[in-house]
Amino acid sequence: PETSIGTYGLSPLESPTSIDGDGPLPARPHPPTPSPKREAEPDGIGFGSPSPSERGPGGEDKREAEPDVSRFGSPSPSERGPRGEDKREGEPDGLGFGSPSPSDRELGGEDAQEPEREDPLAQALAPFQLPVPPAPAGGLSPLFALPSSNTEVVQFGRLAARLASGEAVDVVYAHDWPTFLAGIEIRLEKRVPLVLHVHSTSFDRQGPGPRAWVFELERAAFRAADAIVAVSRHGARVLTDAYGVDPARIRVVYHGVTPGPLGLGWDLPPAAPDAAPLVLFVGRLTDQKNPLGFVEIARRVRAELPAARFALAGDGPLRDAVARAAQAAGLPDEQFTLLGFLDDDAVQAALREAAVVCLPARSEPFGLAALEAAAAGVPLVLSRTTGAAEVLPGALTAAWDDAAALAAHVLTLLRDAPLRRRATRENAAAARRLTWERAAAEVLAVLEGVRA
Repeated sequence: PETSIGTYGLSPLESPTSIDGDGPLPARPHPPTPSPKREAEPDGIGFGSPSPSERGPGGEDKREAEPDVSRFGSPSPSERGPRGEDKREGEPDGLGFGSPSPSDRELGGEDAQEPEREDPLAQALAPFQLPVPPAPAGGLSPLFALPSSNTEVVQFGRLAARLASGEAVDVVYAHDWPTFLAGIEIRLEKRVPLVLHVHSTSFDRQGPGPRAWVFELERAAFRAADAIVAVSRHGARVLTDAYGVDPARIRVVYHGVTPGPLGLGWDLPPAAPDAAPLVLFVGRLTDQKNPLGFVEIARRVRAELPAARFALAGDGPLRDAVARAAQAAGLPDEQFTLLGFLDDDAVQAALREAAVVCLPARSEPFGLAALEAAAAGVPLVLSRTTGAAEVLPGALTAAWDDAAALAAHVLTLLRDAPLRRRATRENAAAARRLTWERAAAEVLAVLEGVRA
């Protein structure tokens, strides 16, 4: 999905959908579209008079006798009546081909087909200089499928607009970039406020490197939004620093956790370090989550505690790179395990066995894995660029790229039992307050606020 900007010729945006948050988006009148003038159109696809290459030696139209498979131009012999008349004259011309049907003609006999209204999604994409592909003949992508290309994001925008066209809409509420074009289009159509809930940005996933299409899409959507919900103060800083969002339009709503599918227990005692304590990483194996940093942390911890074990719960494009790095660091297979993707029960089992959960993410707007570990009674070591650290007072933190400091925190929690107990109690108490019911109430307050 992170297609190069050069593919589409994108440039920094001065989006016409930008607003300051104090007023409605100004209306954009649709430019008038002229009625079809088929007689004057080029003859490259069979309209109008024949081209020189289509005339015979005497200047006659050689197309007269050719089958007109596409129904353009003059009728073929099979399309003529007994007296040579065009039998197509009375057929509905739903696709705009052939001669106009009687219903398409005005009283004077002119072709008066209704001009098509400009696609609102084309307006939404105009700031990107990005062409809007037509919907495929086989139908749109499934509604609940994660878009795997920029084209699917556009298709989803079309589908969402169709679904919303007959509905009364008070506020448009969209989550992350795959839904942003849909949100912009519905906002343009309905002239209602747009609220964006940002769980992760292109900047979080890619860092300050070259900007891709998704970054430009996010920036335009942030400018168009009436309010933006960030999931942490760290996430809010990314919006202001990397995207130039006005802090006055940002509301921070932290995620929640509730005992449920994972079987999380509020009163689980901290796992006491044994002869081979387990240090656990939970998350996708991507640059954003920094699993290669976890390998270096493991190497440093094992140098102090040779029996310590390490496991990564999750999968992703860096799996092979992590395996090679662990081998190069001298971490034996029996002490360093790539668990792959785990279902809920397996995650629960891993959390109950872990002595410490260590998440050294480069940029993690929140980090639900940290909150779930806190709720399960597992001590935490987090990077300072993990949003959950803001609400978990017992978590020990350091810079994401300071493997020495993060490893020292892991060793401290493994060795200092009183600190472990205190950290676990503080985090568990914070997790009890961070419910999804609280998060939903705070988001609802934002939605109601933009309507006022």
